[in-house]
Amino acid sequence: MAGCIGGAGHTRPVWLGLAMTAAAIVSATAGCQGDLRTVPLTASRMSFVRDVPVPMSFELVDQKANSVPQAGFRMIEHSYFGYAEPAIVYVFYRDEMPKCGWHLLSDQNVQGTYRLAFRKDKETAVVIVTRQRRDLRVGALATVIVKPVGVVVTDN
Repeated sequence: MAGCIGGAGHTRPVWLGLAMTAAAIVSATAGCQGDLRTVPLTASRMSFVRDVPVPMSFELVDQKANSVPQAGFRMIEHSYFGYAEPAIVYVFYRDEMPKCGWHLLSDQNVQGTYRLAFRKDKETAVVIVTRQRRDLRVGALATVIVKPVGVVVTDN
């Protein structure tokens, strides 16, 4: 039995093939685990808030989702997570919010935390983008806060 696999002419190709297959699997897995999306993001067709875009493939973080619609105003705080570089998510919101009628008021980057402030009619929207680890991978968390002008909301 040992002669079938252990013959001098067959050992090298079998082990070489196994080694190459294993290297390809490890390489592919490592690439998926470590790479973050660095190309421009596209807005999803389905948004949780009608005038706040969400990058395609980002998901709502249920534990960080609060909506309080009242007669005449709304207060919304939603967080979305996805596997993209925070800088790419920042560019997404900087470019997409004006398409939904929001006007940029301020734009900050402090130690890798991006903060954009917008205004539309009698509301303001603040978008905060940070790097976050989830399921052993790193991605971006985008928190969007929509509130009436003049209402103060503190960061948690």
